[in-house]
Amino acid sequence: TSTVNAGEWNGVGEIEKKEAEVIETMARVIFIGIFLAFISGVFLFLPKMEVLLETPKFLVKCVIFVIVVVNGFVLHHIILPKLIHFSFFKDVFLTKQIHLRHAGFISGAISIVSWYSVFLLGSFKNIPFSFWQMMGTYFVIVSGAIVVSLLLEKFITKQVR
Repeated sequence: TSTVNAGEWNGVGEIEKKEAEVIETMARVIFIGIFLAFISGVFLFLPKMEVLLETPKFLVKCVIFVIVVVNGFVLHHIILPKLIHFSFFKDVFLTKQIHLRHAGFISGAISIVSWYSVFLLGSFKNIPFSFWQMMGTYFVIVSGAIVVSLLLEKFITKQVR
């Protein structure tokens, strides 16, 4: 069952039916990727369980992977269904205090930083940093990305209005 009701709302400055279909397809591809990453991770983990549980890099990758999954769930099941009714010309709220635009940009920033972080951590063989040093760096970068995304959202909103 689709979470996006494509084409239900189609005004100026809003998501069109084809765009909603592309978003829905991309969401499916991402969730298939997450599932495959999880399965491959389990098979890589099982033979070296004791060693990996002592490795800060592996633990950080696991925490960030959980963040990716939770963020993806929130984006796909909470933000995306409302996104189809989105317009830059009116205020749409996810909650009473959070604009849908803000939530979408924040979720996007978290997603980009998290996916790149997991990729980069997997690319380096030895990382001489502790779990907390890596997590601290990750959270500083995520915070910076969120600030930049909200500034970008503000700029885009001003351009459209």
